[in-house]
Amino acid sequence: LWLNESFASWMGDKAISNIHPEWDVWTKFILDDTNRAFELDGLDNSHPIEQAVDNPDEIGQLFDAISYSKGASLIRMLENYLGESIFQKGIQIYIKEHAYKNTTTDDLWNALSINSDINVKNLMDNWTKKTGFPLIELTKNDNNEYELNQTKFSFNENFENQSDWIIPIKYYSKTNNEKIENSKLISNISNKLNEISKKPSDITIFNENSAGFYKIIYPENLLKNLISKMTANINAIPSEERLGLLSDAYILLKANKISPKYYLNLLTAFVTENNPYIWKYLCSSLRSIDLKLHETMIYKNYFSYISEFLNNVYLERLGTDSEIAWDFKNTTSETEQLTKATLLENLSYYQNKDITTKAKSIFNNYHSGNKEKIHPNLKRPLFLSVAYEGQSSNFDKMWKLYLESDSQEEKSLYLGSLTQFNNSEKISFLLNQVLTNNIRKHDIASVMLGIANNKIGHELSWNFLKENWNKIIELCGDGFQVNYVVTLPSRFQTKNSYQEVNNFYNENPLSAASMSIQQTLERIQNNITWIDTNLDNFKKSL
Repeated sequence: LWLNESFASWMGDKAISNIHPEWDVWTKFILDDTNRAFELDGLDNSHPIEQAVDNPDEIGQLFDAISYSKGASLIRMLENYLGESIFQKGIQIYIKEHAYKNTTTDDLWNALSINSDINVKNLMDNWTKKTGFPLIELTKNDNNEYELNQTKFSFNENFENQSDWIIPIKYYSKTNNEKIENSKLISNISNKLNEISKKPSDITIFNENSAGFYKIIYPENLLKNLISKMTANINAIPSEERLGLLSDAYILLKANKISPKYYLNLLTAFVTENNPYIWKYLCSSLRSIDLKLHETMIYKNYFSYISEFLNNVYLERLGTDSEIAWDFKNTTSETEQLTKATLLENLSYYQNKDITTKAKSIFNNYHSGNKEKIHPNLKRPLFLSVAYEGQSSNFDKMWKLYLESDSQEEKSLYLGSLTQFNNSEKISFLLNQVLTNNIRKHDIASVMLGIANNKIGHELSWNFLKENWNKIIELCGDGFQVNYVVTLPSRFQTKNSYQEVNNFYNENPLSAASMSIQQTLERIQNNITWIDTNLDNFKKSL
């Protein structure tokens, strides 16, 4: 399965990157694939890429971020380490020798070994046959050596460490235009690398292009230097590596391996960020923390902190409030448009009154028939801005637009926005529509999960699922949708909620989604630990 799906995922991006290098495909790949794989593979209830199947019910559960995104990320890591030319020759040998035949993973590794001086099977076996990925903690000793200690990453603090990967490390140091690169395979729990730069002001990165499928904890002095360099010039570090640093920090925060202060300090380096994919990840991470803290005593402080941060970002980019506008008059490139759209949506969520007031006015004109005046890239943030305000009359207008639209693309846009309305009565109405013909069967999971990720909708969606379990499972069938639906209570973060969810799934077993159910229960346990660990630390950092 993985040889087919992972390679197709990677090869599609490889081709597009060569045709359109200006599209920054690999930063988007890290956003859409690598980070998605990290989130799932950090769970103890994940699975290896090469997974034996003992029951037909297990097959559908393997079409996930491991088989697609982790596999594609490992192919990218291997190409980055071997070099593009050697990798390409190996792929040509593999395709020629096995044309019109079935293949195994070892066939690929053997072909890639022919023109390299590396036993690729020995290097890659644990990456495809084991669950998880390594965490590397960097320290610097008195002999100007970097010590790299690897452990198995886990969101669970009580996991059993089984870190025995052979890790292909590519790292570099850079001063101005001079770049010194190096690479090494590390296989021990503790490893040493000679420092490749003697100047403390140099940029030093230990995951070039963020191509390695591992996470890194940088020592404080090295992190401060990276923050300083990005603050002075955001492009001093390539976009893939900036996203890698941000992703490392967020995942490590989720796993209680760094403090909130470490993460929030890193955010300050991104005020002048210009990459839309980095902004999308940054904002989605902030919103994920927002949902975790929503029912805690420090939520107002967090909300105010992020609101101020995003307003400073917007003013840094545009100058004054008077220039905030729902248009692209001075924004010509696609990437600039996507960045602005992301900022507008999230400034709306964090209640920038200038933006939300203008959004309501534009939406009223749109509802009245002036649809052509809204740029396609602004429709989603505009509708979400209206949803975050939560007015019943605007929900009714958007629901009417949804019902009357002949375009499935438009209907999906309306429906996704409707799930985010800050209005309990209307969210309950929308949940009940799941059981009618107004919502197509294959939209059921996206609607229910969208509502579950609305900060007022989580409890409502869970109660609805319990009350209508048999009907919803019948509508979803035993395919992909049911594996998504059972993850609906993943946001719960109390022991009572965990017990309730566990009891319900024990009383209503579903073999076609057994792995997804275990992953859901593990996420709830991780949430409980995270809240217990981080509330006081966040309070001190905000």
